[in-house]
Formats: sequence, C-alpha cells, structure tokens
Amino acid sequence: EDLLGSGTAGIVLANGNSLLKERIVGISEGNFIAVPSEVVTWWFNDSDTDLTIVFFGQQHLTNFYLAGPRGVFNGFLQR
Repeated sequence: EDLLGSGTAGIVLANGNSLLKERIVGISEGNFIAVPSEVVTWWFNDSDTDLTIVFFGQQHLTNFYLAGPRGVFNGFLQR
C-alpha cells in the first residue's frame, strides 16, 4: 500500500498456534507497507489532514464500522 497523510495502522497476524499478534505502526506520507494476504488490518487517521491509502494487488476488502452512522452500534436504541 502507498499513502498520503499520516496516521496509525494495525495489522493482526495469526501464527500456527491460532494465536493472534497485533503489530501497530505509525504511518506517514510516502510510506509503503507490505501486508500479507488474508490478514486483518485497521487504519486510523490521527491527523488534521486527509489520509489516503492505495492498495495494490489482489484483494477482497470487508468494511466493518464500529462507530458513526454506518457503525454496528447504530442499531441500538438511544435513551
């Protein structure tokens, strides 16, 4: 992946024992990050500028939102 802006990325890797290990890295403009296939990643824009990420290669993305109008918590009643 290639990006513009800055932020934080998390890559969740599984080893042979079904244990998960998360690697968290700071990212900035011009970084290129090799991400293995079939891993879980998350991306967080912690700056005031836009964060643009470009993916190369074969991919299947599944978006999962925790917060905001499209997040999973949107389905709960507000009291």
